[in-house]
Amino acid sequence: MVAENKNFKISFLIPTLEGGGAERVFLTLANGLAKRGFDVNLVVVDARGPYSTEVSPSVNLIDFHCKRVGNAFFKLARHLKTDKPDILISALEHTNILALLVGKFLLFKQKIIISERVFKHKSVYRSTLHYLLFRILSKLTYPTADHIIAVSEDLRDIIIKELKITAQRVSVLYNPIPDFIKTNTTEGEKFPIDGKPYILAAGRLTQQKGFLGLVRAFSKISNVIDHRLVIIGEGEERKNIEAEIKLKYLDGRVILPGFIKNPYSMMSKADLFVLSSLYEGMPNVLIQAMSLGIPVVATNCPTGPREILDNGKWGELVELGDPDALAAAMLKVLNSDDLPDVKKRAEMFDLEACLDQLENTIGVTSYDPSQQVFK
Repeated sequence: MVAENKNFKISFLIPTLEGGGAERVFLTLANGLAKRGFDVNLVVVDARGPYSTEVSPSVNLIDFHCKRVGNAFFKLARHLKTDKPDILISALEHTNILALLVGKFLLFKQKIIISERVFKHKSVYRSTLHYLLFRILSKLTYPTADHIIAVSEDLRDIIIKELKITAQRVSVLYNPIPDFIKTNTTEGEKFPIDGKPYILAAGRLTQQKGFLGLVRAFSKISNVIDHRLVIIGEGEERKNIEAEIKLKYLDGRVILPGFIKNPYSMMSKADLFVLSSLYEGMPNVLIQAMSLGIPVVATNCPTGPREILDNGKWGELVELGDPDALAAAMLKVLNSDDLPDVKKRAEMFDLEACLDQLENTIGVTSYDPSQQVFK
């Protein structure tokens, strides 16, 4: 049941306002709930970043000015004590751990909901020690959360199994499509592609996104198509991707324009969008491309793409680690005259529907306006 009283205060907690998927989702949800009349704080460990200008005037932006999440411990405690939000919703593993350490172990009364965005592989962490530390901390803290939000059904199943908690304590909230995407396709940053058609990919330039494999797959069909491959994003894998481009003699055919704040004009004009990730939670960028009617190809990685594409009904699904299959799927879509209307599938990620669902999640237990707490 949707919470009836919208006057209680909600704090969203994220580490930065950099150009990541989790940051985009929480910014969208915060702005959306504020528009609906909720009293909303957007609490950020370090609020610098390209999304800082997109915070609604109706949202109270609180910047801790901390360079690291761990340094925000006492500032978050002060926020809970002084600003007295009725509920705290956090995203991303390290921020979730911070929220639970402060909120639960210091015995604050606020209800805490954590959002798990992705099932992380060991390769993501700086070292084995770092991986083991976060595994221990998450297993100690996550079960103390009042509720856990997963971004896909598959991820929900993993969380329940990994943490050995009851299914009722974990719900699914799909990533919403921001309203402005469809209205921001006529303007945007430009880059030279010589008027050629192009295939688009987007995401942080990290190993997780599988862009090296995408370049290798593109190299297998580059001699039979006239397309460019454009990969929007920035990150530590840039040098490795650039080296692979040179190795495959694809200079000028594969373009890395860096991070682009408004990529939707480019996205709307692409002939194909490719998600090449090794793992995800629920990939926002795949949903965004579909909302603009762009045909898609995605790796069948854990978790998200299979669920979004309904086992391949709405786009080509390719098994991981197979550049030949990825190349064949890209060529198949580019040469097809009978493609599904992906816009219809994207409607299930409508912002208003996601906000309704979040209100229901907040109302998992009844709200008592007289006490200003969930009970």
